[in-house]
Amino acid sequence: MDSKVLYILILSGILNVGYCGVIKDKTEDPNTLIDIDGYLEKYGYMESRPPFETEEEILNSDAYRKTAIRKFQSFAGLDATGILNDATIDAMRKPRCGVKDIQTPEEVAQADRPLNFYAPGYKWPSKTITWRASRPTRKLSEATQRYAFENAFKYWSDVTPLKFEYTYGEPDIDIQFAVRDHGDGRYNAFDGKGGVLAHAYYPTNGDTHFDDEESWVFRKNEGTDIETVAAHEFGHALGLGHSSEPKSLMAPFYQGFNPDFKLHEDDIRGIQSLYGTKDGEITTTHAPTTTSSGNDVTPVSPTVCNMKFDAMTLGPDGFTYVFRNKTVYRLNNTGVVATMLSRHVYPGAPRSPGAAVYMDNTKNTFIFKGRRIWRYTGFQLDADYPITITDSNYPTRIHAAIAFKSTGSTAQQIYLFNDNSFWEFNPNTNSIVPGFPLTISGFWRGIPAGIEAAIQWTDGDIYFFKGDKYRRFDADRRTLTKGYPKDKAPAWLGSVCGSAPK
Repeated sequence: MDSKVLYILILSGILNVGYCGVIKDKTEDPNTLIDIDGYLEKYGYMESRPPFETEEEILNSDAYRKTAIRKFQSFAGLDATGILNDATIDAMRKPRCGVKDIQTPEEVAQADRPLNFYAPGYKWPSKTITWRASRPTRKLSEATQRYAFENAFKYWSDVTPLKFEYTYGEPDIDIQFAVRDHGDGRYNAFDGKGGVLAHAYYPTNGDTHFDDEESWVFRKNEGTDIETVAAHEFGHALGLGHSSEPKSLMAPFYQGFNPDFKLHEDDIRGIQSLYGTKDGEITTTHAPTTTSSGNDVTPVSPTVCNMKFDAMTLGPDGFTYVFRNKTVYRLNNTGVVATMLSRHVYPGAPRSPGAAVYMDNTKNTFIFKGRRIWRYTGFQLDADYPITITDSNYPTRIHAAIAFKSTGSTAQQIYLFNDNSFWEFNPNTNSIVPGFPLTISGFWRGIPAGIEAAIQWTDGDIYFFKGDKYRRFDADRRTLTKGYPKDKAPAWLGSVCGSAPK
């Protein structure tokens, strides 16, 4: 067998894969290709290949590929021969969800032994979960869609203490129909009719998106059944990964509409391992074919109290906002008062921003990540943003930023920080002020290298965050305040972490 990257010519079209997306084969072009190595990498059976410079570097050995094929066959319920036979190719062509079947060893301790049900460790903190179809499709009536979604949720609420409530406000699970690139990144873009059908995110995001170019139907097989796809994706939104049980709803392959469908016992064990039975008891199984992932579900409070601050800024509403991954935490003087998706507060905001600042004289918020900048007026993204900075003096890795104002002054200056240096950024020209960078140690005495977030707060002092500690800096005297560093969580996140004065 040729040991180069392997492609198999098929008749029914190229297999498209996307994050947590249910997939169908394309049929428009009768002569297209499946990238077998790419498929095995995408779904966790082989390690992803790094960028290559020579042909030698792109070779995957026959033995390595055979092991990966054997793993896939085992997961798909086929004879685990390691031989790429017709049955294996047919299994790879099946409509399916694009989330990994096997996590890497760093993600799951038992990566080389696919589980039946798999719960990665994400769950909702409340047993009442709100939902809303904020952007429905026009291919079915809104009443039909609501009925389909209610039915899809009911599969899960029938076997757990979970309650799903429709809301006209900000939902936990936001359902949207969209096309092509819809703001989830280019690798998660929909690809038109016959490709990725839908995708969903784990808690506590939960957003579920459907490709609006599909032929959506309700309880039919002459198209794509919205209830069946929604029930699978809601499983992900509740915290379930894929199952190696082929009859399970959470198996990776789309199974079409079945009028007699019921949750498989494997689906039930999986969801009850997260939320308990209808009576609220958490269940486990001792069946030899089902094992836990080894990842304990972390309670919400410790997760918040131990989190890294990606960025921190005051907001135009007077609250303080802390960014972490896709989430933003709204803080007042006593601690956290709300937790939201950052893109629901700052539309289009990037995941894990490097820094953020608010300019109270212009009412602009700037979010920095790499060479890109997002600018908001109030909470609305300004036209033509985000922009990419081409100034060669601009730092490519920004860890923190402050909008600095001297006592008695109305002017503000934006300072950007990385490990050991800082720069002044001119927001009018989107460029670095001449004379920078300067060293942090030379100007901000007592502040360590590698700070992770910073803010000039409402009391006029500047606060620098690193790890689980923070330091208070007297802006006028340019000195570190005595008694610091202190633990950041009690002082900033409030009673959930044990309140303490700043």
